[in-house]
Amino acid sequence: MLLRAGVPNEDERERYAVEVKWDGMRAQLRVAADGSWCLRSRPGRDCTEEFPEIRAHGISCDLVLDGELVCLGADGKPDFAALRRRLVTRGQTRIAATPTTFVAFDVLHHRGRAVRTLPFSERRDLLRETVSESAVLRRSDPLVGDFVDVLEVTRAHHLEGVVCKHLDRPYEPGRRSGAWLKHKHRRSETVSVTGWSPRQPHSDRGDVLYVARLDADGNARPVGGIELRGSSIDAVAFREALDAHARARGRRGIVDVAAGITLDVESHGPPGGPLRDPIVRAFRVGEC
Repeated sequence: MLLRAGVPNEDERERYAVEVKWDGMRAQLRVAADGSWCLRSRPGRDCTEEFPEIRAHGISCDLVLDGELVCLGADGKPDFAALRRRLVTRGQTRIAATPTTFVAFDVLHHRGRAVRTLPFSERRDLLRETVSESAVLRRSDPLVGDFVDVLEVTRAHHLEGVVCKHLDRPYEPGRRSGAWLKHKHRRSETVSVTGWSPRQPHSDRGDVLYVARLDADGNARPVGGIELRGSSIDAVAFREALDAHARARGRRGIVDVAAGITLDVESHGPPGGPLRDPIVRAFRVGEC
C-alpha cells in the first residue's frame, strides 16, 4: 500500500492513527508455520540473505507483515545514512557494525487467513497481539496526543515525519488511495556549490551540483549532490553564474566551481545529516 502526501482534514483527524514515518527500506517479513522466514523488498526481491539478523523472534504462527527495515542509532532514532552504508558493504562485519531492525506496521496474512480486507484498526489489534518486540523486531505503535502537538514533537526530535492511517479502511496494495497519508518534515539551510556536472545531451538526468556545508572552523564538508530538476530558480541566470565560476574539469567530468555561489535548500532529515529529497529554492552569488 502506497502513501499520498498530505494530512487529514481537521474534522477527520479522529478517524486516523498517527505513526512515526520510519526512515528506512520498505519490506515484507513472511513467517511460515514451521518457523521459516523470508524478507522481500518493495519491488518483490528476496533479500533474506542480506539481513540474516532479522529473524521471526516472538512469532510462532503463519504471518505476513508489512514494515520498514531501519538502522536505529543509540538515541533510538532511524539513521538512514547507516542503512545506506549497510546496503553498499558486504561481509559479516557490516552486520555487527550496522545491525538492522524490522519495524512492523501492518498485518496482511494471519494464521492462514488473508486479512487485507479488514479495517486498519482490526489489523493493528492483530499486530499488537501477535508480535512480541525484540532487538530486531519492533511494532510501529500509534502516537498519542493532539495532532498539531505530535507534528511539533516529531519535528523537534528530527524525525522524518508522520504517517496518518484511516482506521476504517482496508489494505489496498499498489494504491495511493488517501487512506494512508504522509507528512515529511522539511528543513532549510544554506550550502556552498563546489562542483557541477552539466546535463548531457539526450540524458534523462538534469544538471547535478555538488555542495558542502561549512563547519564551525570554516572548513567545507561535502554533503553530496543535488539534481536541479524540479527546483524553482531561474535556470538561465544560474547557468550564467556557474559558467562564470567554473574552473578546470576534474575527474568523472565534474567541473570544479570556485567559491562564491550558495544555495538555499529544503530537505528532510536531521541537521548535519544527508540532504534527503533536496529542492533548491534560491541561489546567491558573491557569498560563501
